[in-house]
Amino acid sequence: ANSVCHNIRNGSSDSGYLFHTRDLAAAVRASGKIAGYSSVEESKLTEANNAREKIISDRLRLAIFAAASSTERAKNFAPFQVYVRKQRAPSATEFSAAVAKALAATHKLAFLQGNIAEFIILTATAYGTSTTNGCLEDAAGSTVIKGVNKLPKCGLKAVEPSAENTAGNKLKSAEMFAKLTAAAGASAPAASMTVNCPLSHRTGTSIVKAETLQESLMMAGGYLYTDHSGGDAMIKLQTTIAAPGTETGPPAYKEAYEAAYASEAARLSTEYNRKDPTQAENDKEAQKAHKLYIQCDPTEFNEATDAAAEKSSLTSLYKSTDADRNSKTWKIIDAMPIPKSIFTTEKNGNQNLGSITDINDLLTILEHYSITNRVADAKTIEPMRKAAEVAFKKTKTAEEK
Repeated sequence: ANSVCHNIRNGSSDSGYLFHTRDLAAAVRASGKIAGYSSVEESKLTEANNAREKIISDRLRLAIFAAASSTERAKNFAPFQVYVRKQRAPSATEFSAAVAKALAATHKLAFLQGNIAEFIILTATAYGTSTTNGCLEDAAGSTVIKGVNKLPKCGLKAVEPSAENTAGNKLKSAEMFAKLTAAAGASAPAASMTVNCPLSHRTGTSIVKAETLQESLMMAGGYLYTDHSGGDAMIKLQTTIAAPGTETGPPAYKEAYEAAYASEAARLSTEYNRKDPTQAENDKEAQKAHKLYIQCDPTEFNEATDAAAEKSSLTSLYKSTDADRNSKTWKIIDAMPIPKSIFTTEKNGNQNLGSITDINDLLTILEHYSITNRVADAKTIEPMRKAAEVAFKKTKTAEEK
């Protein structure tokens, strides 16, 4: 990049020195990259949350299908349920931690962007018609600081208008320092501002020292700096941050990059692909479930003797007939009609299970069928218990006779 201030050229007597667009291009690119960070983070977190909800929703659909179907039919899906269960969704705690790190990085980088904006404003508002009134450097490449305790008409517009910030008295040093470094509504002696200036010297201290400008300026975590003597503005951008703590510059900038790195390291998966039932045949846990629930064999699973037979049975059970490998198993589950009265205020009509995406609705449906099954079981068990009691009494009476 070209010098930010060294290339001030050809200004009129009214407007002061002009800047070529290219002189601030590096700073603008850095600012733009930071500005886009929050939207990128928001997009990735949204995708991760969508993937998480899809995983949970599909597991609930399988559980609903099993709870609502006949015992025999539900039993056939037990191995597939075991297989799908292995695809774990991030916990609420993990997701909250990722969100917190993304927010921390966004906040710290926003502060960094603000400092870059201050720098752009400071350089772009150079005012004057001679080499004594340039910004940071004049056209001849020498310092703009002339005399003692003076920063010529250059720099940042004050937060509030005042008599010192108008016409020929625009931005006297005392007003500039006070407004640049003090809290809103507060005042501060100009000569004391040595550590709190938003623009920091490359040694990590303020560029302001007793109302003079230091010989070099470094900012943006060491990625954007202006060297006084050489007049060179440079920027180094990385697509990703390789490691924390390697950047130079003031602590605030270092913290921003460390926070961004931490956010990258906490990245959650943004993709979810449904498990295909035809792939369950190779899963050991699915093979165990097939032996236990479908073969009704409670003996311990022996991979050497059982795996091949269970795999063959699973292949036959979940054979896909579709070219796109979207197995008929999912189609059966998605097409299952659910009475709307279970999870909505509507009294009539059904909705296909696959089109119900709200997790709360799916939980309500699962609870409904679980309760229904328990009630049905109780109704079945009670007559059996009474019949057993009657049979026992008859047997006892016969024995007594």
